[in-house]
Formats: sequence, structure tokens, C-alpha cells
Amino acid sequence: VSLDKMAQEHKKLGFSAFVVTDHCYPFFFFLCKLVGRHLTSYDKFFAQKKELKQISETLNFPCIQGIELALYSEEILVFGNDTIKQIFEFLEKRNFEAKEEEKKANDYHKKLSAELIKILKTNKNQTAIIFCHPRLVYLEEHEKQQLFEIVDGYEFQNSGHYFFTDVSNKDKKNKWNREMPQELKGKKKFYNSDAH
Repeated sequence: VSLDKMAQEHKKLGFSAFVVTDHCYPFFFFLCKLVGRHLTSYDKFFAQKKELKQISETLNFPCIQGIELALYSEEILVFGNDTIKQIFEFLEKRNFEAKEEEKKANDYHKKLSAELIKILKTNKNQTAIIFCHPRLVYLEEHEKQQLFEIVDGYEFQNSGHYFFTDVSNKDKKNKWNREMPQELKGKKKFYNSDAH
């Protein structure tokens, strides 16, 4: 459905904001050019931003934009126009068509993630980063620490599914029975419908 319709529904359901974070999978970035709903360039991102601004003003309801960026085996939500612009410029400069075998290699994915984290760290003072649906099971320890360092908050619940257990949800169903990592304690908790 349209962005306008989704924003109206979120307002009607009592959400505090409507946030658009289309997928950006750098490792499979060449596929983004083939799939219409993926962001293909900063120009498309900027056009979407203008549309959301108009919807926000019409509905008197916050409509916020970012991207859902795949890093290692996890995903994070990134907010900050200049930072996102740098990410797209970085990806556009890479020749993803040249080395199919390299693209498939796990070490290439890890190297790409590490390079993107450098961009995020450099722009940390003007960027907000949320750890979304954190699984944490496939990460090496140093990868986990890199992600913990840059995030400002994390999704505690997404579409009714809880990722950690604490006193607020101990009697709830649909949760993973695991403790929140020490590194995430004190960071902001987010509840998300994940409608994309």
C-alpha cells in the first residue's frame, strides 16, 4: 500500500510515529537494482523523504525516514541524511558486478560490514542507530562488540515478538528466553510493527 495509507493506519492504531526504513543489503546490493521496493540510490531516498514530509504535515503525525542496513548477520536501523548519503555513495562506487565469487564469500561480507561501520563511527554525532530484531547467535565476539558500540537503542519487541526476557514481559508468550546482553542495558528500548 502507499506510504500515506500506512501512515494513516499507524496514527489510527495509536503509534507515536511512522518510520520508513527500507532494506539496504550491501552484500547483495546488485540485487537492489532489480527489486523496485529497495532503495536504489540516494536520489530515490531523497524523493521518498520529500513525500514523507508532505504526509507528515497533512496528517500532523511524525513520519521519519532511515534505512535498514544489513551488517554481518544482523540488521540495524540508521537515521541521519548525511550518513545515509555517504553509505549510498560508498556502495555505488563498488563494482559488485566484477567478482561474483568474491561477492559470495563470507569474508567479503565481513570486510564490507567493517567498512560500513567505519562510516557510521565517523558520523556518530549526527546519526541515530537502532539494533533491530537482534539474534546475536551468528556473530563472532569482535563483530558483536562493534555493533554494541555504535547502537543507541534496540528493538525489544517487533510485531508481537520479544527478543529478550525481563520483568516487563516475563509472563508474555512469543519471546526468546534469554537475558539482555550487558552492553544493551541502559540503551533505549523500541517496540516496532515492522510493516516496512
